[in-house]
Amino acid sequence: MTTPLYSRLNYVGLIFVILTCIWLLIKSYNMGLGSAYHFKAKYYLDQWLKGKPPTELSYKDAKQAGETSLQYEPTQSYYQSTQGHVLEWGRKSQLDNVYNDEVINLYERSISSRPAWSQTYASQAHQYAFFKQNLEQAWSHIRLGLEFGPYTWQVLNQAVMIGLAYWPNLNLEQKQLVFNSAEKLVMFNHTRISQLLKAIHFYKKEALFCTYFKFSKQPEDNKRREYLLKRLCK
Repeated sequence: MTTPLYSRLNYVGLIFVILTCIWLLIKSYNMGLGSAYHFKAKYYLDQWLKGKPPTELSYKDAKQAGETSLQYEPTQSYYQSTQGHVLEWGRKSQLDNVYNDEVINLYERSISSRPAWSQTYASQAHQYAFFKQNLEQAWSHIRLGLEFGPYTWQVLNQAVMIGLAYWPNLNLEQKQLVFNSAEKLVMFNHTRISQLLKAIHFYKKEALFCTYFKFSKQPEDNKRREYLLKRLCK
């Protein structure tokens, strides 16, 4: 006896629904595990950022967690960026022999997955400026970061840091962008102002920024302005 056409179609539809449900369950399972491992890597990263330096054990644990999170979700932009930061700490703390291109590749993948996320452009600019000595690429990423996040402090901070490090190599437009970024940074909190002052002192540009801020409209708060000028104009 021949099975009616509509019955065969129903069977096909049922199989499709079942396979779709299985796929969704597997995807949700992978997302859950990826998120859990990423949370672990991010926890360590936050501890290091708060001033608790990584140990060999904590770095190894964070790196492994980051790698595992990417095994479950290899295209997750946030996971890629986090793993890049973890590897940077491993290099900075001399706990790992990290290749510069490995970090750059992670940030590039993160940017490709989420091109409007301005913080990753700042991280990539830092890599090109201080580990590749490539000002052109660094500045290109600063531009893109400011395009997507004109008031993102990470981008502004890197614009100033890179600008100060490469000051003799900058053209007038680039130098103005450094001044403008510094001007925006002083609109943030005291922590950002202290970071800015530390960078200016390190590169011995106090007189230059003293003159600029004397004629700048920022910061508008008089106490903050007095503090800034007192630190710069000695």
